[in-house]
Amino acid sequence: MTILTGEQFVCETIEQFFDRTSFELADVLEAIDNSDTTEMPRCDGTILEDVQDYHKQYPEEFPEPITEYREIPREEAMEYIWMIGENQALQLLLERDEQDWVHLYNGMTHNFVKVTGSKER
Repeated sequence: MTILTGEQFVCETIEQFFDRTSFELADVLEAIDNSDTTEMPRCDGTILEDVQDYHKQYPEEFPEPITEYREIPREEAMEYIWMIGENQALQLLLERDEQDWVHLYNGMTHNFVKVTGSKER
């Protein structure tokens, strides 16, 4: 039997998740775009391309072009996350990470364990 050890924390919001990990909002958007299983309801291409196209329509409001996920305004980024759901977005992010994770959730509460080691018994 293998016993896994790790760092456990509880989050009720995606903001708490970011506060307790080294992940950023841009990481979640990239994970969504790179997922084979997720189709965004209103995107023809990637989230980044969708935001770029939208901003081109309003050059007075968005004079600087967006070239990276981290440049996407927070409100816009969160719209994409809400479209597929926070649970799904976080799951996609953790699946792409090199670290092993346990993600349990019940309604609004998420329990995460960042696996840091194991012992054979």
